Amino acid sequence: MKMEPVAKLYSVCCLMIILALLSCPGCWPGRNRGSVIPETLEIRKVVIVGFMSALSPTDKPGIFTNPLSSSLVSAEPVPPGIVRRMNEILLEKVSTQKNYDLISRKQAIGVYSRIIASDRDIAMAPMKVVRKLGRELNADAVLLGYIYRWQERVGSDYAVKTPASVAFDLLLIRPDDGRILWKSKFEKTQKSLSENILDMSTFLEAGGKWMKAADLAMIGLRKMIREMPSGTGS
Repeated sequence: MKMEPVAKLYSVCCLMIILALLSCPGCWPGRNRGSVIPETLEIRKVVIVGFMSALSPTDKPGIFTNPLSSSLVSAEPVPPGIVRRMNEILLEKVSTQKNYDLISRKQAIGVYSRIIASDRDIAMAPMKVVRKLGRELNADAVLLGYIYRWQERVGSDYAVKTPASVAFDLLLIRPDDGRILWKSKFEKTQKSLSENILDMSTFLEAGGKWMKAADLAMIGLRKMIREMPSGTGS
């Protein structure tokens, strides 16, 4: 029985992907740029600060220096509604999957506002603010990150002029010493399978379609939550 052309092409593509991955272990697709300190982490109580836009709505796109990790990232303003929605999803996923005793973002913002108001010089370093916030709330870690890019696709499910593109990160910081216990960054612009044959996982998760930015971001956020250290809460 002869194989249909589409089936034959699919088989050839799968074979090429398998061979490429076997010959390049470091090229496995779908990984975040993340790291976890190789030790047992006793994380029970966590403050959820959540995502912030790296740039304000009036800023021009440019290079942003992350004040917590010192990394340089290309960034652009992100609409407040996007940040708010990402924080809602982050809270829901962390609260149901990581076994932390959570301190809400609302409570954290209240304490944060008081800390800033008490800073007479209005120049307290962000890491110092994060550490003080965590200590005042008696937390083992503070979870926060930045959204650097959120570009919506221009086109439809099957034809695009410009694909969706997102970039964001998350960090778990220990208040006692400011140590970054865990961090992960997701940065992706969707490409066609022919442009990036190693990224078969994104192609399959998208169902062969061009995704909206929110769908692309959810792929990254799900991976982040899976890789995040689990808590020892009640």
